[in-house]
Amino acid sequence: MKHPYPVVSVDEIDFGALGAVSNYDVMIKEDSHPIYLKADRSPGGSAEGGYELMILEASLNEDETFRFTIHPQDFLYEIGKFFGAEDIETGYADFDRLLIVKTNDTERFRKVFSNAQTRQAFQTLSGFSLSIRKEDQGLMLTLRLQRILSAPTEFIAVYNAFTSVLYGIDGD
Repeated sequence: MKHPYPVVSVDEIDFGALGAVSNYDVMIKEDSHPIYLKADRSPGGSAEGGYELMILEASLNEDETFRFTIHPQDFLYEIGKFFGAEDIETGYADFDRLLIVKTNDTERFRKVFSNAQTRQAFQTLSGFSLSIRKEDQGLMLTLRLQRILSAPTEFIAVYNAFTSVLYGIDGD
């Protein structure tokens, strides 16, 4: 089955296009998990403001019961409620101070986010949410940002954190 997005490696992402075009959609080859990168930009009209949106998304095993969502403390974002979720303290001081975490499995969350570089990447982001959600296409790990990361070093740091979480979930 042919996929509608061009397939690239992370090294083949066109950061010039990512930072300039209104839509940029690719599937990134990543071992056993293809990762979808979707970027959308609208400059807005005369009276309306523009927007940017970037999404990294990967499918998870449908039998997966672990759920979580994280977002910055100052970020007003509509977070879907899911059964059994509660706000938690992770025990990682800076992470807890900067981010709101909801999960149905605190110990598993701590294990998935045990890598300091992974936590640091999310602690420095603004205007984002990272969650496991049931979507039309199945169970997905989704990172949504209110801006497009077109600087290669920033994108790669966030991408590596995303894949660390993905493989942390998959490896349990």
